[in-house]
Amino acid sequence: MRNTDYDQAQLAISMLKSAIYNLLSENKEEGMRNVDVARKLGIRGGIGPHTDIQHRDWISKTVLCMMEREEVVQQVGTRWFLLE
Repeated sequence: MRNTDYDQAQLAISMLKSAIYNLLSENKEEGMRNVDVARKLGIRGGIGPHTDIQHRDWISKTVLCMMEREEVVQQVGTRWFLLE
């Protein structure tokens, strides 16, 4: 079976979800902030010129929100936790 661009994108998202799940699993009690997830995974970034970057850490936030819709994680205040 030929690996399509769609398949590659889905694999990448799946790998990010797995990495985030593992991080949250290691920090069950205290949870993690989005910024901490992004730092740990080395996926910090933003939109705009380097002198005025906006929307930092949107990659991890997007994946966390996907996981929230899938009822895997929940946000409490500024921290994310695995759902039991």
